Amino acid sequence: QEYGKYLDEMKTSFALLFSRTMAKPWIRRAVIAATIVTVFYIALRMWMVSSWGIKMAFGYNPPMNEENMIEFEGQMVDPYSAKYILADKFFEQLDLYNISAFVLDGALLGYLRYNTIMPWDHDLEIRFVAEQDAKQYMLHRAAILGVLEADTDLTTSSEGYITLGKSTWPQIEYPGRAGQAWGNSDVKYCGDEINSCGFNEVGTAAWGDDCMRTHVKGQKEIQCLPLQRVELRGKSPIPGAPELVARVNLPANVEQWVEKYKANLWSCQPNMMQCGAHNLVGNGCVTVPWYHFFFYMVQGHVPCSWVEAVYGGLSMPPRTLGSS
Repeated sequence: QEYGKYLDEMKTSFALLFSRTMAKPWIRRAVIAATIVTVFYIALRMWMVSSWGIKMAFGYNPPMNEENMIEFEGQMVDPYSAKYILADKFFEQLDLYNISAFVLDGALLGYLRYNTIMPWDHDLEIRFVAEQDAKQYMLHRAAILGVLEADTDLTTSSEGYITLGKSTWPQIEYPGRAGQAWGNSDVKYCGDEINSCGFNEVGTAAWGDDCMRTHVKGQKEIQCLPLQRVELRGKSPIPGAPELVARVNLPANVEQWVEKYKANLWSCQPNMMQCGAHNLVGNGCVTVPWYHFFFYMVQGHVPCSWVEAVYGGLSMPPRTLGSS
């Protein structure tokens, strides 16, 4: 009985303290505000891991709409299929002129995860093996761009990078300045910062001492040659259309390149560059759109298997075509 009486007194004391505390307007407002923020945060997290939220964060980039269709060889091509056509024809031209180069960063990440080009990746990064390859490319650049029907107008493609048809995105990018692949301080070749932390889905780990020490210093240790020729294969977003194929080169030491991702190789992070194929906003890209910013700050990553499920499957069987 005494213990029960003690509990009743404690309840009464707490109730009295609570009522007196809540009687103060500023505390009441603070509690209401905190409740609203908490409910909003929980709802936002639930939305972000739903199929709708994931598709919004990892949607086709550039978006699949009529405005972003690209004219090439007299036909209209959707921007996702354009990535495969662009990559395949570009490496075909490199072979024609005996130029050695390989894909890197997002394109290599797509190969490792799904053997495909990730739909939310807006560009394809490449690296020339040596300065001589870059010089050879610049020598034949006009002919290569002609085959791709690429836009060389500096008012719409100010960097001089490689596009398909008269579009701005998707594009192939390489280290350089104003489209120059050699002869300036921005160019990089086979071993230069291949494993740099700043690229593609490393996230805030890129700022850590360990990442900088491990992946920026000693870059020359990563082996590029012999290059591996592989097929990137994808499912067309057009029902009934044939499989998409791009034959590209990979660096020899893919395993060392992967080390910067550690456990996050299979944790997908949305692309902060959201692009339109026809220069819809500025240079065609919106940097850090609001939803992608909130997704990164609140959710960060999601398992890549969740993203694949939203697309109804992305993985394709690997196919290696040899080495050079």
